[in-house]
Amino acid sequence: MNIWILKIENGRPILIATVLGQNNGEAIEFQGSMTKDNSQIQFENFDHDFPQQITYTYSKDSLERLNVRIYGKGKESFFENESLKFS
Repeated sequence: MNIWILKIENGRPILIATVLGQNNGEAIEFQGSMTKDNSQIQFENFDHDFPQQITYTYSKDSLERLNVRIYGKGKESFFENESLKFS
């Protein structure tokens, strides 16, 4: 199970990720920044092995869909048109 938490601290978005069975169950924080037009948000933590960058970009087709790029240490994953789900 993965747990993702988004919070705002000092006006900046922070993504907190916990992946059970990895990092001794400890959460990893990624500092975020948004583009001026708010179409993309990028989270970074270069002290972490993978991922080091997580980028969310709104799909050109719908604001309810995202393109997601996960990158770090030469590895990359890309997910296109992911549906936004809130719980």
